[in-house]
Amino acid sequence: MTRISSCRTWRRLPGPVLAALAVIAALTAAPVSAAASTGTGPATETSLGQAFEAGRHIPGSDIAGIRPGTLHTGTAAGTEWAIASFTPSASAGKQAAAGFQDGAATGVFKYLSGTWRLVTTGPYGCGEGLPGTLKTAWGLADPASCTGTIATQRAAAKRALSALPAAQAGPDQSIASLALSQVGVSDTPAVTGFALDCDPYSTLTAGFSANSDGCGYDGTLNVEDENETWCADFNKWVWEQAGVTADMNTLNAGSVSFYDWAQRQGEPLAADTGTPAVGDSIVFFEPSLVGVYADHVGIVTSVNPDGTIDMVNGDFLGSTNVHVEYDTNISLTSWATMWGPGEEWFIVTPPSGAQQPAPMATMSGPRTAVTGTDSVFRADGSERGGSVSAYYWTFGDGRTTNATGPDVTHVYSEAGTYTASVTVTSSSGTITTLTRN
Repeated sequence: MTRISSCRTWRRLPGPVLAALAVIAALTAAPVSAAASTGTGPATETSLGQAFEAGRHIPGSDIAGIRPGTLHTGTAAGTEWAIASFTPSASAGKQAAAGFQDGAATGVFKYLSGTWRLVTTGPYGCGEGLPGTLKTAWGLADPASCTGTIATQRAAAKRALSALPAAQAGPDQSIASLALSQVGVSDTPAVTGFALDCDPYSTLTAGFSANSDGCGYDGTLNVEDENETWCADFNKWVWEQAGVTADMNTLNAGSVSFYDWAQRQGEPLAADTGTPAVGDSIVFFEPSLVGVYADHVGIVTSVNPDGTIDMVNGDFLGSTNVHVEYDTNISLTSWATMWGPGEEWFIVTPPSGAQQPAPMATMSGPRTAVTGTDSVFRADGSERGGSVSAYYWTFGDGRTTNATGPDVTHVYSEAGTYTASVTVTSSSGTITTLTRN
């Protein structure tokens, strides 16, 4: 009998209660017929949309169209190229929309033999995969955020971490410290596009219950990675590890959930306004989609005397892998255009006062299982001065067979290594997530 291996250790971490996410399939260079005459007209827009749909293996109904100001076409060395960013449709749903984050919405295309082909995806401002002449012509001339090596960023983050005060009241400094400590953590396997985006933070926060198929094991955080765009998962994990408990079920794998969280806390939210502080999260929006869909969220780790900031960003595409990025001395207004022209940013501030404790919980279940048979899992939770209101389980196989309740069964249909998790929610809205690897 084929056995499903499980991880060998327990981890006790907080995480969200969320629905399942359809896994983003691998990119292919699927051709789509284009108009005989290219350029930036409706026929080209339609053809590029079809190429993006085919290359990303997503339904056309999830795509609203091309974001204004992002479509460019041009020729280099006799080959026609294009770049365009796409926005999710209103009918796409939260899970599908999250798959457009972090640069996965931007496609670089080649026009070959009468067809447009999707070459790669990545942050609009980086123009990854384009010839240098076109990047320069279109104002995508290798900003530092796109060219710094993971090793260089990790070294800079280590220096910044050592310079932080040894003790600080409140979670803000803890948020900065935790974020800096993760710089350089990367996808497994390594990728240079968003065809596969396997990270540990989606596993540790339950994410949108993505699929571990094709993913590897993260030896730093000791979990099986899952395939999901993960800037919000990273931010949530950092906040939780720093002790933030307030209304954490509002946060999920969608960057927009941080904006939703701030609204629920009664925070003032104004575009491109305010002074960021250490520990804040910054959410980035296309102006027409504020409060509906966000492109990215990152964590402020330092505010510099000249008004610039240093920021740690999960799920950032570099030249060798998707990783936790460290960007220094940036102006938010100019750096925001990494995600598209006219991008707006909003400050989300973590709570500074005393918070409710997270519930106590235990989890049990098999470390190995046989395909096609029931695996039985159990969780027990309690809350001092309150009660446990919900249990939510994910199983790492991305098959939308999540479960609720303290006692559940799950059938794994394929051999592999998966991380099962349960999120325990208290009557006060705090949460704890346990994972079993």
